[in-house]
Amino acid sequence: EQLPSESTIKKADEIINDDFYGTLPYFIEIDTGGEGRVLETETLQIINDIHTLMNNDSIVGYSYSLLTVLMQLSYYFEGDRTLLLNDDSMGNFISEQYLLYYSSSVDPLEYESLVNASYRVFSIKGLLYYKNVDTLTEFYSLIDRISSSLPEEWTIKVHGMVNELKAEELSLRKNWIFSF
Repeated sequence: EQLPSESTIKKADEIINDDFYGTLPYFIEIDTGGEGRVLETETLQIINDIHTLMNNDSIVGYSYSLLTVLMQLSYYFEGDRTLLLNDDSMGNFISEQYLLYYSSSVDPLEYESLVNASYRVFSIKGLLYYKNVDTLTEFYSLIDRISSSLPEEWTIKVHGMVNELKAEELSLRKNWIFSF
């Protein structure tokens, strides 16, 4: 913005930002406010809604959670990915059995990164298409939309590299303001 739009540097920067970009991992932790709530059909439906919001946003390249695992296992065993999203009295039991099966086949750290032992806290992780600092603004706008759609007692936290970059951006903006 300080360089003329005709400058070689400005043109190269635009090409790189328009045509090439990287990925940025994110890790979102959501606390449902109560033990065992992650396994409830209503919670799984909310997680599905979160995934829908994320997958419909152009900056999100990939999102993964315990629901992703449960839906894949449901498809494998029952032939129906959405079975656990339907109001079924056996839903909690089946979800717990699927998670037990999954936990025996993956690294314990991978399993624990998806859901805590009390089934109160779960995570969604994935990758963003990172072009520039505006990606962070768009991502946190998405987080705000997700947060406003959650039940009142739920909380959401962002961890990892995306959070560190946001803190760095805020620090740089503050330094920029104070330098003038």
